[in-house]
Amino acid sequence: MRHLLKRLPVTILILFLSLISFSSAFSENSKDEQEAKKVVKTYFKALNESNAEKILVLYHQDSVFLPNNAPAVRGIDEIRNTYRSLFGKIKLDTKHVYHHVSIHGDVAIIESKADGTLTLLETNTLLPANDNELFILRKIEGVWKIDRYMFNGSEHH
Repeated sequence: MRHLLKRLPVTILILFLSLISFSSAFSENSKDEQEAKKVVKTYFKALNESNAEKILVLYHQDSVFLPNNAPAVRGIDEIRNTYRSLFGKIKLDTKHVYHHVSIHGDVAIIESKADGTLTLLETNTLLPANDNELFILRKIEGVWKIDRYMFNGSEHH
């Protein structure tokens, strides 16, 4: 019995250190989730503002944008041209719900849903905008950036 009592403080110390390590890892993951989600929130705000420049800083040089029923848009220059053209044609007013956020090292996956309206600027036609969205973010030099973004659901984009 004395032998067990001698080892009890060491066992408690090891258990305590393990809990601190687990807590730290959980806290870091939670912080990453918050930072990754903030990127997506910033994206949606800029999208509703039709602000291509605010959106572009969220992407990295080799990102890919996969719009609904359209070819993939590869690289920051093509992405810039696509958003500028898009905002010359439409205006979005959407609200967003986040269904899932998961962090896997330097990769974040965020699934969301957008509901609202899309206005065709040429005709001032108001259409529903209801999209499912998937963001894959990568942490580059300590900053979350959109690596891949795709959406589907609304046939009006």
